[in-house]
Amino acid sequence: MIQDSLSLRGASKATERILVPYIPSVKVPKWQTGRLWMLRVGHYELEKEKEKADDWIWVVDHNVQIGDIKCFVILGLRLKNLPLGRSLVHQDMDVIDIIPVDKSNKEIVFNQLEKNIPKTGVPRAIVGDQGSDLKAGVGLFCQKYPETDFIYDIKHKTASVLRKELAENERWEAFRKQATQSKHRLQKSELTPLAPPNQRTQARYMNIDVLIKWGQDILAFLDKELGQEKPTYNKEELQDKLVWVMDFRQEIFDWTEMIRVTETVEQSVRRRGLYGNMILDLKKMIGDVNNTKCAQNVYNELCDFIEQESSKAKNNERLLGSSEVIESVFGKLKYLEKAQSKSGFTDLVLSIGAMVSLLSEEVILTALKSSTTQKLYKWKQKMLGDSVQSQREKALRAHRKTEQKMRQKLSQI
Repeated sequence: MIQDSLSLRGASKATERILVPYIPSVKVPKWQTGRLWMLRVGHYELEKEKEKADDWIWVVDHNVQIGDIKCFVILGLRLKNLPLGRSLVHQDMDVIDIIPVDKSNKEIVFNQLEKNIPKTGVPRAIVGDQGSDLKAGVGLFCQKYPETDFIYDIKHKTASVLRKELAENERWEAFRKQATQSKHRLQKSELTPLAPPNQRTQARYMNIDVLIKWGQDILAFLDKELGQEKPTYNKEELQDKLVWVMDFRQEIFDWTEMIRVTETVEQSVRRRGLYGNMILDLKKMIGDVNNTKCAQNVYNELCDFIEQESSKAKNNERLLGSSEVIESVFGKLKYLEKAQSKSGFTDLVLSIGAMVSLLSEEVILTALKSSTTQKLYKWKQKMLGDSVQSQREKALRAHRKTEQKMRQKLSQI
């Protein structure tokens, strides 16, 4: 369910389909039972004692849903366990804290961080984005505890650099708008398979590589297709609805080189971390940058950034430079919640602990013995109180009772 990204109901059904044909007498737990077990494992992972050391890295971020509550999450791992040659996965992490709050500012973030020092010791570094309250709160923490460095997540940094380069670029805006129009024009037509990808309305520069790759592929496709006597698609349709991409050939070439630079930097930081003299290795990996202004600008700014961030690493030390693992955890949480996310945060936030657990038989048995249903309920009441759905029910309950009495009276007439 957790590791294979099955829904709660789907996990119960799949277990039933697999076991019952071979063991007809087996009683398969309902999905509600599976949910409860998952939350108890999550609660156990949250509450269990952590190793105390001076090489912890905390990865922090806020998860926001409907309502006025957002959830501050701290995941962590020790530098001695930082993998080399691959990106982090959920099971590399420990859940340090899950803190639902109805407001957040730099003082609140600072206090949230400081109260977790007894669990792990003062962290060696904190990795996150530069949301205003998060950045300011971590800044206060680093001032008080100078042994801690703040590392800006590489994906957010590359998105910031791309925004700076493209936000005022008229040709980019024209290309993006044309792509949006083309998507609508190509829907329910013969050319639907060639339609551009969806574009984000928020955090737009986090995935522009997908749109640029589409432009690159369409150019190659049009060059081949329009030169054939018997093309796969109607030439008039192609010329009417997609030939506009050819007007951006030079820009797409430039943007592709720009994206090559950002992807090389991102992959290097994800898989190798930040370390002294990293900039020398990185420049070798990128190689020569084509003589395009946008690619050169991005290259120069990212090189400056990597040189600055990697200088925070001590001799023979590698620091984590990406917080994408926590974004991935939030994505899985959203998948589990599905429609429930429309009711604000529920105790399902504890599933974060189960996501990062190794989930061995020993861990599960220990968790179910340690974290009882009663402990789970107390945590929920203390940290979450009533959900938006529960508040809605309470607010409308009196009206529903009145309406029910009116219907009873009318039925007696």
